[in-house]
Amino acid sequence: MEENLNNSLSGESSKRYNILHVDENPLLLSAGKTFLEESAGINVSTACGQKEAEKLLAGNVYDVIISDYRTDKIDGIKLLRSLRCRGDRTPFIIFTESRSADDAIEALNGGADFYLRKKMPPILQLPELYGRALSLAEEKKSSGIAVDYKNNLLSGIINGIPDVLAIQYADHTIECYNEAGYRLLGMTPDEVRNKKCYNLIGRDTECVECATREAVKTKKMQRIEKYVPELGLYLDCLSIPVLDEDENIVRIIEQLRDITEKKRTEDALHESEEKYEHLYNIMRMMCDNVPDMIWAKDTEKRYIFANKAACVNLLCAEDTAEPVGKTDLYFAERERARHPEDPEWHTFGEICSDSDQITMDVKVPQHFDEYGNIKGKFIFLDVHKAPFLNEKGEMIGTVGSARDITANKKAEEALLKSEERLTLTLDATNDGIWDWDIPTGNAFFSPRWYTMLGYEPDEMPASYDTWRGLVHPDDIGPAEKFIYETIRSGKDGYQLEFRMRAKAGDYRWIYARGSVVSRDEDGNPVRMVGTHTDITERKNAEIALRESENKFRTLVEKASQMLFLHDLDGNIIDVNRKAIKTTGYSRDELLSLNVADIDPDSDKRADNRWLWHDMPEYGDAVFEVRHRRKDGSVYPAEVHATKISIGGEYCILALVTDITERKRNEEALFESEKKYRDIFENSVTGLFRTTPKGIIVDANDSLARMYGYGSRTKLLKENVNAADMYANPAERERVLAVISENGIIENYEVTHVKRDKGLFKAIITARKVRDGDGNLLYCEGSVTDITKLRQTEDALYLANRKLQILSAITRHDILNNITVIRGFLDIIGDFDDYPLIKEYLESLDFSAKAIQDQIEFTREYEKLGVDRPAWLSISGIIRKTGRGKLSVSYECGEYLIYADPMLEKVFYNLMDNTVRHGEKATGVRVLCRVSDPDNSLIITWKDDGVGVLEESKETIFKRSCGKNTGFGLFLSREILSLTGIEIRENGIPGEGASFEITVPERSWQKGSADS
Repeated sequence: MEENLNNSLSGESSKRYNILHVDENPLLLSAGKTFLEESAGINVSTACGQKEAEKLLAGNVYDVIISDYRTDKIDGIKLLRSLRCRGDRTPFIIFTESRSADDAIEALNGGADFYLRKKMPPILQLPELYGRALSLAEEKKSSGIAVDYKNNLLSGIINGIPDVLAIQYADHTIECYNEAGYRLLGMTPDEVRNKKCYNLIGRDTECVECATREAVKTKKMQRIEKYVPELGLYLDCLSIPVLDEDENIVRIIEQLRDITEKKRTEDALHESEEKYEHLYNIMRMMCDNVPDMIWAKDTEKRYIFANKAACVNLLCAEDTAEPVGKTDLYFAERERARHPEDPEWHTFGEICSDSDQITMDVKVPQHFDEYGNIKGKFIFLDVHKAPFLNEKGEMIGTVGSARDITANKKAEEALLKSEERLTLTLDATNDGIWDWDIPTGNAFFSPRWYTMLGYEPDEMPASYDTWRGLVHPDDIGPAEKFIYETIRSGKDGYQLEFRMRAKAGDYRWIYARGSVVSRDEDGNPVRMVGTHTDITERKNAEIALRESENKFRTLVEKASQMLFLHDLDGNIIDVNRKAIKTTGYSRDELLSLNVADIDPDSDKRADNRWLWHDMPEYGDAVFEVRHRRKDGSVYPAEVHATKISIGGEYCILALVTDITERKRNEEALFESEKKYRDIFENSVTGLFRTTPKGIIVDANDSLARMYGYGSRTKLLKENVNAADMYANPAERERVLAVISENGIIENYEVTHVKRDKGLFKAIITARKVRDGDGNLLYCEGSVTDITKLRQTEDALYLANRKLQILSAITRHDILNNITVIRGFLDIIGDFDDYPLIKEYLESLDFSAKAIQDQIEFTREYEKLGVDRPAWLSISGIIRKTGRGKLSVSYECGEYLIYADPMLEKVFYNLMDNTVRHGEKATGVRVLCRVSDPDNSLIITWKDDGVGVLEESKETIFKRSCGKNTGFGLFLSREILSLTGIEIRENGIPGEGASFEITVPERSWQKGSADS
């Protein structure tokens, strides 16, 4: 057997024979053709189909014809009968897998010279087949030439096969291998002969999985796939038993094929499919567990995905599967049909359909405020929609999300009304209102607070220091002492009088009332609110009263407040007109009453007469009571009582103010503050306020939990500085720089540190708040944790990279096979005897080249969108592009554009286009300008070549257009479109090409690569 494999042809054919072989198996045809033509000088024509065979027979003469019997593509009997009907007696051999005796009889009766049944693998029968063919062609040399040819054919064919072929005995003893087998083992024929197959790979016993063992048992062909660790390979093992006439096994022919790469590819694909399925399940669970509505639709506005919230709250669907294939109109009409009594029961079908169409028309993300009825209930949705693009950038539908903001809208309306009421109250009241943040010293002063002293509203900073600087030097010490002793003693309120400097330089008497509205967990006051009342006039009235009775009466009668003068027992002595008008009593009626008679609550408390007796002369008392009018109605009043002496008799002078409106204003202010605090504390987004130095002075629970503090109280207690929350100090410097320049930073991504030193990704929005003079009061903003979002993006990126690896492996295998095909075509094309065949071969080579170009294009195209866009320097890319080709004049400043990292490929393609198609082009100019009114950046690539024809200006951007591969400008437009950048050609034919690249406003900025 080994000698047969190594023998060469012992003689040459005395005649150059022409053989036609017709079969569906191209490998069988190629193996026989290659060997016979190169080693024996025999011409072999091959055909894989009926029409091809008939065409060859019509234009050529053959010495022998070999054909399969009858298959899907070939009818050998038809060919045979056609020849015999024309009187053509060319020897004809039927070589077929058919085991039917009737088929053999039909072939021989039809004029076949020989009938040979195929065995597996049929390639091993080629020596016998071609030997028979030569025998028929030259009967005189049949015995010698056929045998030689058979032996040499078998040797050449077997050694030309890339698979390992082995002949062995039933006990696994090796007789010989083909050359592929010796190469695999790294052994010579002598080292292999008469050894067990498993001994050759270092084993003492046969393999657990063995095709040869099963073939011996069954006397039938057996096939298995297994991994051989000693070789590090996956093998496809095929064992074929060779039987003698008594059905005894004479030999085993074993074929081994290396399927390692195939197995690895299959395993990688299986792993990728499992990960994608797992990822989809996670995404589905995430979408179904968020309160927002999420969906995707095709271009016909039919749902292809909807999360649970969308099904329940928008579509009224039974489950998440029901919306697939249906439209919003379907669900709206179904709901209205169920409630014919209310045509406005469900109105969102038309609304959703209209906004879908707008999104598809403009082809950019859109934001909509949509409102209408669902289940008869009015709702307001915050809707975001965007085009749904496939991997080629083609629109296949829309994606969207919606959030029910009905409650927020109602709260905004209520808040607006509350703010309007508060503004009206502050404008109408005579008292100045203040709000003091004790830890920071910051405050709020109402406009009246300023104007009662002659200042314009917000003319000075609202702060404790401002108040302190205006108080009379003689009053500030006692005032501060009184305030601090009062609040530290646990009391929640105080009343105090002091003088404050007015803008004109004089001092005004102020009656101050304050109340503690918030304490920390240690009981320390952190916030107070109160009022300032200008009592200068009252003080002056008191002085005037002591100096002159007449002046006193004048002041009393003209006073804007009610005035009561009563003795120490409460008997009313005198009143002013305001008191008469307010209470509804006449002067005489009031003078006959005791103050207890107009006090409906006098019986509920101790007699105030002891208070008047014990009060020191000119001592003051301020308190709130309820007074009853003559008609029985009751109103709240504020009493400012002073003990004075008139004619040697002590009495009480009481200035009384109807504080009905003030009470209402205070209640409204309290409710407004409560609503603001509720919104702040219940927001799901982390909210904060810091001092100018970064100390967090206020935050909600969401922010505290986000950073691991558990609650707002714990966070504020630890006096945390916002600077400590940044993992990278440079990030905070960047944030501060943007806020300093713009006053605000929006949706900026940072890496923050939790209390336990754990890191997380976050989006931060913040702004500076200043007073009227431009002084920084504090910073406030929001933080959103996007860690899970980034983890999902990273997982998608990893899966995409694995698919790229799989694609690269597959592309590599395809290109290798195309290279082999083109190599064979090149060899065959050297034969000039058959022009028609050469023409066909040239067509095949052209098609193979086109396939190769398209496969190479996918290598570039699959890189699109793999890496995240970045800020890239135009000047840096242009400098690289101009090296070694045409001269490039860069006439722009320093610009950065936000684009895919493959941007450099765009300018290489533009240069390649100029070089290939510019013909007379000698150089390129790159120009930049900012367009109005959209503030986009226009980058122009202009050459001095022949230009582009008008009818080709859009065609050149289509795939496969051009004299080369046709992919350059198509790929350039695809790269730019990833970040919304556009490209077009608007040059004048004959004056050079001019490509304009339009960069949207938010995708460019001035600066260099270093910045």
